[in-house]
Amino acid sequence: LRRRAAEGRMAGMWELPTRERGSEHLFRARWPLADRCALLREGTPLAELRHTITHHRIRLVLRRGELAREPRGADWRWVALARSAEFPLTGMARKALRTLRGSAAARA
Repeated sequence: LRRRAAEGRMAGMWELPTRERGSEHLFRARWPLADRCALLREGTPLAELRHTITHHRIRLVLRRGELAREPRGADWRWVALARSAEFPLTGMARKALRTLRGSAAARA
């Protein structure tokens, strides 16, 4: 999980590592594009969700991902899926993780 900045929308809340496409009006990136691309490698799609924040309509594609390098800093945590609910999560992160937990249960 990655903690959002201490100021701005959803300040201090935790979310999944995210790469935005299209409008960056709602969620501005917190690190330079070159670093984002170097850190996250997109894999196969796992699920597609819709999420709404006020009048913003968001299409979320959950993908298997791979870290190209280890993230550094206090704003990153490796968290087991079963323990993710212990963190103050954004609504979109809660929805995505709930979907992943359901997929894991279906595979078991």
